Amino acid sequence: PLNVGALLGDHLYARTHSVIYTSATLATGGSLDYLRERLGLQDQARLPSNEDVADDLPVHTAHDLCVGSPFDYATQALLYLPGHLPSPKEPSYAEAVANEITQLMQITGGRALLLFTSYRMLDAVYSQCGSLLEGRVLKQGDMPRAELLKAMTADAPAILFATGSFWQGVDIPGEALSCVVIDRLPFASPDDPVLSARVRALEQAGRNAFMDFQVPMAALTLKQGVGRLIRGVEDRGVVAVLDHRIHRTRYGNAFVKSLPPMRRTHERADVAAFFSS
Repeated sequence: PLNVGALLGDHLYARTHSVIYTSATLATGGSLDYLRERLGLQDQARLPSNEDVADDLPVHTAHDLCVGSPFDYATQALLYLPGHLPSPKEPSYAEAVANEITQLMQITGGRALLLFTSYRMLDAVYSQCGSLLEGRVLKQGDMPRAELLKAMTADAPAILFATGSFWQGVDIPGEALSCVVIDRLPFASPDDPVLSARVRALEQAGRNAFMDFQVPMAALTLKQGVGRLIRGVEDRGVVAVLDHRIHRTRYGNAFVKSLPPMRRTHERADVAAFFSS
């Protein structure tokens, strides 16, 4: 189905007294509107008057609450957004990412999770800089996922090249993970047939599919990837998002607003200063 709201209404909401949705990555841009729409829920505060609702149309409402993080991101983390890399659409982008990662790893001493949006990009960057990096260098596919995560801690300082499932559900607390690098904004592949169908359905309804669907979905994925870094009150580290669209486009602000309140910089020297302190 292109929208699961009706199914949830029939098989879940109508059959139980209450439902609680909770996660660290539900809100985009400080709002739960995107998730609420996907789940077939209306905001209780915005519910129209009775005369505006058809008698035969079930309305499932929700109260929401966004709770701040217990972590002090302002002091525990730094968000590095370099502006000197080419566009991700340029053929030279993989080489530029490999050079940037090499420079960053010299500063961090490894201890990094490198998250890519595709296996193609992962392989391209790994082939250019994997052999140049110091310490244990791990690559998704070389061993099972659980062994890779175990090696990140056991063989620290280590560097893990990863994609896919490593954007979420990864917990490497402490100094073994002090840097998360993200190659580009994680938009879903336009070739995905379900994504294409959802986009068409929104456009046919007169909606802006890019801003109302594709950007919020990618922002949630980015939020999950960034969340791999700070896992405890004593963790410290740097998140590097190498895609300059996050600060050069109007929609990039939606991504930044979805992230924890970290101090931001465009200068690699600030990354070095962060680690030296």
